[in-house]
Amino acid sequence: MSDYVSASAIKDLLIECPICTEHFDEARRIPRRMPCCVQSICQACLETYSKGLPTLSCPMCRHQHNLTGGVKSLPKEPIILRILDHLKIVKGLHLPCTDCPDGNPAMSRCDDCGVFLCQECLNAHKRVKSMQDHQPVSFKEMKEQPVKLKQKAEELVKINQGLKERHSNIQVSKQAAMVDINKAFDELINEIQQRRGILLSNVEERSSKILKLTQEELDSTSDILAKVTSSTEYTQQMRSKADKIEDLQMMGSSAATLSAMLEMSPKASLRRAGRIQVEMVT
Repeated sequence: MSDYVSASAIKDLLIECPICTEHFDEARRIPRRMPCCVQSICQACLETYSKGLPTLSCPMCRHQHNLTGGVKSLPKEPIILRILDHLKIVKGLHLPCTDCPDGNPAMSRCDDCGVFLCQECLNAHKRVKSMQDHQPVSFKEMKEQPVKLKQKAEELVKINQGLKERHSNIQVSKQAAMVDINKAFDELINEIQQRRGILLSNVEERSSKILKLTQEELDSTSDILAKVTSSTEYTQQMRSKADKIEDLQMMGSSAATLSAMLEMSPKASLRRAGRIQVEMVT
């Protein structure tokens, strides 16, 4: 079963006395509000419970009250009385004009004053300067209000449904956009990593070739340097111990060897290889 309670059902509960379950009225079963439990009980039931005495035990919560003025000293419940008036208007029952001494039938009600007005009194009501801002409502408008409210509710239901669909669509679009962005950046990251690998491999390959050539040139230079150094030291030692004739003879015999050493030069591998250049892969 649904937990929904209609407005009409709530009204039916409000206009019934919780003791006798009879409908309140403005004559005998006037709704009187109990100050202890804020319940509204009809005047007839309260008079039965009080038995005409100045004391009353609340029929609902049993709280004791001293009513020097009797049951009629309890306040009337204005909300219930207004609901009763509204029901009379909806049912088309006769309501006398509050301000009219002739008791003409009322045609409207002033929401600010709470009085019922016939057409003549309504015109007079509007003419009073202090009441020009009041908002009288005709009984016809009051009868149409529930229908208008129903139409308004139907419109709000459609708007609410549209907003729910819009909210759902936004959520779906958000998720799709996040997936697309993550996918695009993952692809960019993968592409950048591939380019990095290619560039690093390119540098490694070219530098290995140049290092090999440079090492060969270094070995060649070191070999020539060792030969030149050894020959220079040997020649100096021999010349220091020989006389002039022996020195001349030795220089003549070693001239060819020394000339050959002067002609020696290291391999120009580094100059041929050039610098390492990295070509960006696009």
